[in-house]
Amino acid sequence: MAAAAEKASLGLSQEIPIDSVIAAVSKIERYSYPFAALVWTVVFAVRFRYLRFFRLLINRQQPLADYWKVKIAVTLIAAVFNICA
Repeated sequence: MAAAAEKASLGLSQEIPIDSVIAAVSKIERYSYPFAALVWTVVFAVRFRYLRFFRLLINRQQPLADYWKVKIAVTLIAAVFNICA
């Protein structure tokens, strides 16, 4: 009974030791968090480049310039939250 508790069943009449499952999951976690931060950094870098491009297009239109400033603030808050979280 104790030997059965130490193995994980795949449902295909194949069993894997729990220690190897835990080691594999911790290895995946070790690389997934930095990868996620890198992906969010790239996403927001591209987003800020598009916002910079649109700033050049709407430079002399005040209502759109105000909207652009709000959009920059919201994007900056979202970037800090997503990259640091």
